[in-house]
Amino acid sequence: MRHLPSDGQHAVVDYVALVVLAWATVPLCRLRLFLRDQLLGAQRVAESAQRAVLPPVRSWWGNTWVAVRYEAASAAASVGGDLYAAEHTSYGVRLLIGDVRGKGLNSIPSVAALVGSFHEAAHHTPTLPELARHLDQAVTRHIREAAAVGGGGEGGDEASGEHFITAAVAQIPDDGTEVRLISRGHCPAFLVSGTVLRVWEPEHPGMPLGLGEFDTGPWVDEVRPFGPGSLLLLCTDGLLEARDAGGRFYTPDEDLLRSWRHGPATVVDRLAQAVHTHTDGVLADDLALVAVTRAEHAPPWGGAEPAPP
Repeated sequence: MRHLPSDGQHAVVDYVALVVLAWATVPLCRLRLFLRDQLLGAQRVAESAQRAVLPPVRSWWGNTWVAVRYEAASAAASVGGDLYAAEHTSYGVRLLIGDVRGKGLNSIPSVAALVGSFHEAAHHTPTLPELARHLDQAVTRHIREAAAVGGGGEGGDEASGEHFITAAVAQIPDDGTEVRLISRGHCPAFLVSGTVLRVWEPEHPGMPLGLGEFDTGPWVDEVRPFGPGSLLLLCTDGLLEARDAGGRFYTPDEDLLRSWRHGPATVVDRLAQAVHTHTDGVLADDLALVAVTRAEHAPPWGGAEPAPP
């Protein structure tokens, strides 16, 4: 006669199975915690790299208000191929925006080379064409040196002569009512005043930085009125070439006209949010935004930091 297992035997089997299962999950839990710590460490390194390569930009210089925004296309990187910088000099506030050919971590050495050169040269180069030539020479030296030692991941492009950086440099004098701009193969800027939005397409955009030796055209800057209340937006093509699921490009005009009166910080935040909405959160390219306006007066707290809440 066959005996069926008793309830006690079932309980023992269940208990043993539970112990075995619990024992088996311990290594998985340890692996999960290890991978989480590794990810957090990588994120901290990426954030430190971003602060080193693209340091925070002061919000106010006198009555000039600046805001920046950066979004990397790669979810694994906090910084990629787009760049920005700002300096207050004896010539006024000078702004830089640029886009290294390609994107991702391999672009960081080129970003660092250009931003570092700008921070120094902006203070002792009298005109924007001279500053642009200085930056072009700095990028050319970097490309040649990187190619000579293998490029640190960029050598393939550099060795084939396909490495360059599109860029634009703007200048807003402390005591003037104008803005000057020189573009080196970069996408257009935007000027807003009242209900009027103008796309600033430079007449002589020039060739990108790193290719200046092949440029036979004039190195000239252009000037536009920029009184109190006007706003200038510099961007990279991550804004203008963002597409939705149907392939339609994002156009910033409406969002810019709705937000510009609220100041540069609101402009860059709303445009970045709009691009994420337009692309369903999938950025195909890095995105950098620099917005600047001139107020009637400097803020009462001095302007070294954003306004207190």
